[in-house]
Amino acid sequence: MLRDLKFSTYSFENSSQGKFILNIIFGDSTYYVDSLSENLKRGQGAKIRNGWMPNRAAIGYRHCRESQRMVPEPKNFNVVRDLFDLLLTGRYSVSEIYRIACEDWGYMARYSHEQLTYGTIAPGVARRLLDAGRVDEALGIVIGARAVEDGKSFRMLSYSLDEVYQECLERLGRTDELKTHVWSTFRETLSAPVCNST
Repeated sequence: MLRDLKFSTYSFENSSQGKFILNIIFGDSTYYVDSLSENLKRGQGAKIRNGWMPNRAAIGYRHCRESQRMVPEPKNFNVVRDLFDLLLTGRYSVSEIYRIACEDWGYMARYSHEQLTYGTIAPGVARRLLDAGRVDEALGIVIGARAVEDGKSFRMLSYSLDEVYQECLERLGRTDELKTHVWSTFRETLSAPVCNST
């Protein structure tokens, strides 16, 4: 049995008029969803007819907002091209090319700016960049993740993030910043509250 429905913008009484208004609003929302689906299918069909990829940009490409087309991404296009060239030589298997891309070249999956601030993703990505010799990029990721973590009272994976941060500073020769960071970490550890479980 339907009772009265009360929302912040409108309330529906359990009467013939209230049920009529509710049906109109449900019909309107169904129309909106169906119309959105049709427009999406029409847009993807137009992309296919023009020879473009209808969904997410392939690796090595990005969507250009101005031209509404996929264009080569300067950072990754040449790397992906080199990977395909290695594959076409016939001397490497797919697993060997994957190893070369990840370990030797430091190539990795695409992450959004927000994902690179996660304490679970940032240390691993920064470590791989650091191992590939891309110290400035690794330092940028670590600084971004640390800035997000600073406001939190509990830092889950801060130790691995701190280790990568210290190694970045060490490789760049920023000894003053490294000393300041080590001392501030030491002070944080000493001033941390102690839990008495007795």
